[in-house]
Amino acid sequence: MQRANILLALTQDGAATTIAAYLLASLFFKWVISWGGAQILAASKMAAWLCDFWGQADNPEQIRLCALILWILASVWALLWLLYLILKS
Repeated sequence: MQRANILLALTQDGAATTIAAYLLASLFFKWVISWGGAQILAASKMAAWLCDFWGQADNPEQIRLCALILWILASVWALLWLLYLILKS
């Protein structure tokens, strides 16, 4: 019975939206960290919005570090939000 309640909680209150948004964000961070996105962002000077609060992102290593930190924060936020949705129901 408890398992059914947890599954019901995950299908209501935007949990599916949270999971979908987290998966899309994870795909973006994976692209930046592993698939060469950091070089593209560094070359086109488009990483300012990603790392603006830590200073200038001049090289791909800084961009990868910013993406990794933001990915960790997004993971913690998503897990806490899903835990809240489960406990709320």
